[in-house]
Amino acid sequence: DDDRLRSKIPKIKNQIKSISTYFTKIE
Repeated sequence: DDDRLRSKIPKIKNQIKSISTYFTKIE
């Protein structure tokens, strides 16, 4: 179970990165 969570973390970090990049382009 801990392994599944650990594999999700990079995905979440990637989403946050693309979201912040998206907002940076808007401004």
